[in-house]
Amino acid sequence: MQFKDSILLCLKERFYRISGRASRFEFWSFALFFVITQSLIFAISRFIPIVGDLIFALSFIILLCPLVCVGVRRLHDLNLKGAIILMPLLLAILIVVFGDLALRLQDEKIVEACFYAALGFAFFFLAFLFLMQKPGTAGENQYGADPLQETNQEDTEKDKAQEALKRFEEVKDKIKRQNPFKFTNRKE
Repeated sequence: MQFKDSILLCLKERFYRISGRASRFEFWSFALFFVITQSLIFAISRFIPIVGDLIFALSFIILLCPLVCVGVRRLHDLNLKGAIILMPLLLAILIVVFGDLALRLQDEKIVEACFYAALGFAFFFLAFLFLMQKPGTAGENQYGADPLQETNQEDTEKDKAQEALKRFEEVKDKIKRQNPFKFTNRKE
């Protein structure tokens, strides 16, 4: 599977699908695509005051859904429950809420709670990154077939199709050399 194929797989075929498994390459490819895309949209949105912020927020929400789904499938590949992905997400939401509240009220206790939520988020985020880089369960597990075996089967089928096409072209050229008049394009 190539980078482009992995992105298209997440965006077209598995946009909202949390069942099944995802390989490390599929997850990291889409995560990189998410970061690059959001960085570009954010940079562009700074030049368009109100509309740019709206475009950034919409693209973030739209691309966050398949990112969470591929994260859940990646956890399934590790034979873990997909709900683990909710911990960093919930802590990030708490940080935003507490941070906004701390800025508005300027209360030290809320600032301290925000700090501890940020530490928890950092811990869970690092643990999540560690989990995402681990190799998946070999063979089939409770969440489905091994995504690497599926990729190898697809590659084998593509190779067979390319070999068949190559043999067809060789036979066509051989027949063409033997009887050149049958393959000419004559206008009648």
